[in-house]
Amino acid sequence: GAKSMPSHEIKSATLGKVQVVISRLGDDAASFVGEARSQKDSLIASSCLHGAAMLYYEDGKDSDMMSALQEIDEKHPDSPYAPEYYRWKIRYYLGQKKPNYKDAKSVAQKYGDASRTRSWSRAYEYDAAYWEKRIDRASGKMSPEGFTRALTDLISKTSSSAPFVADVARADLADSYRAEKKYTE
Repeated sequence: GAKSMPSHEIKSATLGKVQVVISRLGDDAASFVGEARSQKDSLIASSCLHGAAMLYYEDGKDSDMMSALQEIDEKHPDSPYAPEYYRWKIRYYLGQKKPNYKDAKSVAQKYGDASRTRSWSRAYEYDAAYWEKRIDRASGKMSPEGFTRALTDLISKTSSSAPFVADVARADLADSYRAEKKYTE
């Protein structure tokens, strides 16, 4: 009968295929998009689209970058790159000359919904919650004290299960303490 491969070998073989495809594409974002659209393998396709998005970003083509990330979200929703669409879109709205908190919050909520309904790790749900808290504080919908409490709670939930979320929350907590001049807490 057929021998099955251990999952770590399957992942390694798949990543090897992704590297082979990407290595021959050079640095032309349009080539990455074309390759993605011709691929039947979802991981390779989404990897190519993510590569295109990062090349567009380097070239200052934000709308093209967002289009490539959106295509990942819509056509490859279980891709490891799908959460990037939400993160970058939130950053886009917050980074505008006049931050668009309403749309950023809506995207953060959709990010949270996607993290609960797709095959993503729980860390993404916590990341979405972090962005919602950050947006609420930046928009004035959450008091400094409320933000401090929310971050402390998030850190306690994520320190062992989602350390990267805990790390960014700790940095914001430190900034919050400095802003409140509560250096000893």
